[in-house]
Amino acid sequence: MTYGCKDSSDAGLLCLFTSEGVGKRSPFPYRRCVLRQTLPIIFRMVRSLLYRFSLLLLLLLVACQPQPDTLLPETTLTVVVAAESTLSEDAYPLSITVRTNNDYRTRAQASLLSPQEKASFSLPTWMQYQLILQSTKGAFASVECILRDQPKTVCLFLSGSGVGETEENDTIFINFDDLPPVDSAEVPTSLPAFVDGHLVVFADTLADSLRLTYLSLVEWEGLPSANHVSDSLQARDIADAYQEMTLLKWHIPSVEEAKRLRALYPGDSESFAMLCSLLESASLPPIALTEGSENARYLCDEGRKTFSFVPSSTIAKAGTKAATYRLRILTSRSFPLSPQ
Repeated sequence: MTYGCKDSSDAGLLCLFTSEGVGKRSPFPYRRCVLRQTLPIIFRMVRSLLYRFSLLLLLLLVACQPQPDTLLPETTLTVVVAAESTLSEDAYPLSITVRTNNDYRTRAQASLLSPQEKASFSLPTWMQYQLILQSTKGAFASVECILRDQPKTVCLFLSGSGVGETEENDTIFINFDDLPPVDSAEVPTSLPAFVDGHLVVFADTLADSLRLTYLSLVEWEGLPSANHVSDSLQARDIADAYQEMTLLKWHIPSVEEAKRLRALYPGDSESFAMLCSLLESASLPPIALTEGSENARYLCDEGRKTFSFVPSSTIAKAGTKAATYRLRILTSRSFPLSPQ
């Protein structure tokens, strides 16, 4: 007597079972038949689940991608040079770079070959931009512009009259001349001090010039060092891209500059209190002394070392992995002194 069952995949045929040994019949005649019928169902279910999981993972990856600026409404920013401008024609072409003010990303670039030309840019609305201008003579200038939901025209009055202020109207005055001489009476008598909206921390009077060193108004936190195994250039890239109005060419403090900052502004001194007071009066973050239970440490030496404003602290090599640090950067500018 043989055992068998109806196979649902092929009605009318018998699934015959052989014994586990020659001449012996299986004591469980229906086990193989059930397995044969259910395996394809299990495979289909697993394949369906894998397909759904892959689709869900793909949707999550798409959702996590940063949204492009093209999703924002755009309008036109037009830059023209006022007919009354007195900038010499040999200073052209005049290059224009448009950056967003929050992350310093370059959004557009153009060149004005002559005073009669204009440049138009299509940009996302409701954002603040920096217009950076450079003449063929190497002069730099920068102005800020808020682009709302209507087209905007910025008129540049370029002259050598010494006017260097930015007005919130249709005309922006920019001086492309060399820096005017300063009288020794205009040298800051005490530091730190705000000069033309910038924070001066060093002032060095030479034979015929005054060299001012500025500390950035912005402070960055959570930055890896230049010794980091995978993200070593972040601090340097920030310094390269940073700009405060017309001040360019910022850099990470050197070891000597870090020692000078710590010597002039130790955390328990009146000068340090004045430095923090000036920053707070401008609604800016003060210099940090501690971070949790540790000393707050700032990057120096191109991001390879760190220092602290805590008295008696040392300059140490920065970490390579988990540690992160703060950053303030410096730039300098020299002014010719008026003859006495």
